[in-house]
Amino acid sequence: MLEPSVCIRPFNAATLSCATAISVMVAPARASGYDYFPVTAGNRPIRYLLDSNTLGDQVGSVPNLLTGSLDGFLLSGTGDETAFWSTPDKLTYPTAINDFRQVVGANIPLTGGLPEGFERDASGVETPFNFPGGLGTIPFGINNSGVYSGFYITPAGRRGFVSSPSVSLFRSVEFPGAAETQLFGLNNMGQVGGAYYDQQGSAFPFIYDIDSESFNLLAPPTPGNYVVTSLNDTGDAVIFGLRDVSENYTDLRSFVFDATRGTTTELFYPGALETYGYDIRNDQSVIGYYRNPDDTYGGFLAAAAVPEPSSLAVLALVPGLFWLRRRD
Repeated sequence: MLEPSVCIRPFNAATLSCATAISVMVAPARASGYDYFPVTAGNRPIRYLLDSNTLGDQVGSVPNLLTGSLDGFLLSGTGDETAFWSTPDKLTYPTAINDFRQVVGANIPLTGGLPEGFERDASGVETPFNFPGGLGTIPFGINNSGVYSGFYITPAGRRGFVSSPSVSLFRSVEFPGAAETQLFGLNNMGQVGGAYYDQQGSAFPFIYDIDSESFNLLAPPTPGNYVVTSLNDTGDAVIFGLRDVSENYTDLRSFVFDATRGTTTELFYPGALETYGYDIRNDQSVIGYYRNPDDTYGGFLAAAAVPEPSSLAVLALVPGLFWLRRRD
């Protein structure tokens, strides 16, 4: 087994640095750059919209008003078919889907208790999945190679894992010296988003490479606690910013990290109190969910806005004349 290595990547840097000491620079987050579109699941309001595949299929959870639980859903990429399912006395959280329409997630007892992981195949057959030795398991990612990522619960706290049941891969992942480690979504290149927690409970975002077993730290775009929830195949990422990790992911900010430019863009769903960007696609569009001031929720798709003409000048054609007009 390789010894874990740790590198630091500032958000405004195009390359990684693995030096012992490094001055980490932080780029300011942009507050615009996306157009937002509401998403519903069969006309049911979405509570959690968590992942999509390259076919456009999307998975998440919707409230079940009769039972007080959450039902899982799979919204087809064409938008004309939505499959719902429920697990008796459980809150159902489908967290990820790959291009073979394999879904992973967790069921959590309504009365409280530990999460129970699952894998659901394209025909809807569900199989329990729990990491060996874990008290509870939440898979948060599955890629097209059938590799799972997520975290499991031990008496000592949370630990990350990567797993491929088909080839008997079950690897526990722990950031060196951390009190706890969480892994979330992964891409098809073997990179996994996550965070480690220090003894004071502060969260620090990283990208974990499965092949090299190395951690690449990301410098936060603003002060706070951060986790990387999703990566596309070019390394762009979605990052949650939390005021306090003990407050159940409230007072949250989310950002898109552009791996090529080394910049961040903050996500704002219009009129929302909080915007939970969750999954980033290869075209840099993002799906997620939002919370309104009245404590209702909804799903969204955020698509990169088409750049407007330069704010300094617009070239206009007047009969017989080209002229520059300054925009007000």
